[in-house]
Amino acid sequence: MYEQSSQLSFQKLSKDTIEQRQKVADLEKQIAFLHNEIEDSTFFIKTLNKKINALRNSIQTRNFLGNLPLEYCPECLTKIKFNEVQSLCKLCKEPIDKSYGVMQAKRMELEIGFQINESQKLVEINKKNSFGI
Repeated sequence: MYEQSSQLSFQKLSKDTIEQRQKVADLEKQIAFLHNEIEDSTFFIKTLNKKINALRNSIQTRNFLGNLPLEYCPECLTKIKFNEVQSLCKLCKEPIDKSYGVMQAKRMELEIGFQINESQKLVEINKKNSFGI
């Protein structure tokens, strides 16, 4: 009788140990998943910050080049005829909207800024969740 109850206790302990190991394995998987999510989000945020810097550089370049006086055509090097209408391209004489590119870039900058904010919130949530496990 003693042996049978000892054997039953051992089986119960063995079963409990297996269940606990499974719980630990599941928690380790969750932690690894959250860690990967945090790394991915952090990389995504860095990429978005680089895009914002590129957009800002693009705006500055456009502003600089838009004010650059061109006297000669960059293609054929002939003297460019003076254009009295400021809303026409100096080279091809087509109508241009100087604010369009800048406005579009600023809108993209705002959208990317929103994505950065949302991604940072997700990182914080994932960090809290990983610490709570």
